[in-house]
Amino acid sequence: MAIEAGKWEMSNSDNYGEYLKAAGFGLIQRNLAEKATPTEELTTGDGPWELSITTQLKVLKVSFTLGEPVDHATEDGRTAMSTFTRDGGKLIQTQRCGSDWATVIREYGPTEMTAHYSAKGITATRTFKRL
Repeated sequence: MAIEAGKWEMSNSDNYGEYLKAAGFGLIQRNLAEKATPTEELTTGDGPWELSITTQLKVLKVSFTLGEPVDHATEDGRTAMSTFTRDGGKLIQTQRCGSDWATVIREYGPTEMTAHYSAKGITATRTFKRL
């Protein structure tokens, strides 16, 4: 399955707070992130791709070219470097923030997107419904 541009809203979350802790997020930011119901929007095309993550408190955007490292802000305001790659219907994000490493694998289907998060052996899963 190919990755298609679109917009998704989170419908389920499992173990996200523990993942955020492993990824280096502070207590206040973890609590805010766990309570939020984000939407993610992916724009694809011939030029750079763009991933926008929107919550009630902020909008984060990262423009990227597959396979090339890009600097961007994390949800808690730190600067990170990510590389995005594609494997069929999966968008794989490998992120380094200081000494912390994390991976997010987004699997795109016709009606939902599932995001698998991993840092320091801790995993979390969030499911998003297509809008």
